[in-house]
Amino acid sequence: MIAARHFYRRLVLLASILLLAEVAQEPPSFAAGWDGVTISPDISKNHGVYELYCPEELACMAQWINARKNAKATYRLMRDIDLGGAKWKPIGLWVENYEGWPFRGTFDGNGKTISGLRIDYRDEPVQGLFGYVAGGRISNIRLVDVDIDGGSCIGALVGWLAEGGRISGAFASGRVKGGERDIGGLVGRNDGRIANSGTALDVEGQQNVGGLIGLNTGHIDHAYARGTVKGEWNVGGLVGYFQAGSVTNTTRRRNGGEIPHFGAVDGGIVSHDVHVE
Repeated sequence: MIAARHFYRRLVLLASILLLAEVAQEPPSFAAGWDGVTISPDISKNHGVYELYCPEELACMAQWINARKNAKATYRLMRDIDLGGAKWKPIGLWVENYEGWPFRGTFDGNGKTISGLRIDYRDEPVQGLFGYVAGGRISNIRLVDVDIDGGSCIGALVGWLAEGGRISGAFASGRVKGGERDIGGLVGRNDGRIANSGTALDVEGQQNVGGLIGLNTGHIDHAYARGTVKGEWNVGGLVGYFQAGSVTNTTRRRNGGEIPHFGAVDGGIVSHDVHVE
């Protein structure tokens, strides 16, 4: 009987230890909003993937990339994140007359949503959640309640998607405004590939302004854009200036205005299955 009691106590103790260990491994809970100041000192790594649970960790990722650290790593969003309208510094920096500090890794949005993205650098180029992406891949991400004011090469998700960069399964809603050229709802300038993505944004700029992309030399497939688009030169419901590349299976959804799919077309391949709904 005594032996049985000792065995039972040890069993309960072991179960308690295992429970505590499991709780300790659970990611901490964070407030829904973000004050824009606190940055987590580190991000947990699971099977080679940096997992992002909160605004602080997303900001930490931006800080790393912009300091040339872990720019080729893989990141995965694990929860919906509310940036709370705090001023955001883009992930990946472009520097004039220099190659800059681009994001070159993989960002898996994991079907999650980032809300409350706010950027207010009205004289600064290459702005978005990501600024400059070269060879990097971004997928499965939703941006809602975007509010962006920038200079040139402005997009909700990426300012400049350079050659080799890829976006798939992305969506953005809100407002994007640029004071100069190459202003797009999703991407300011696209030299890469965009697929299965769309926007529901009010977009405004001066030159090369599009509901999806401002300036395009890359490839677009299975995409759509809806919302208002305003500008002075080369204004299109989908693409402001289609300089080169290709576009297929793409839709511009009417917003009450009669503007063309493309503000200007100088080259590339435009498929006949680009249409209006």
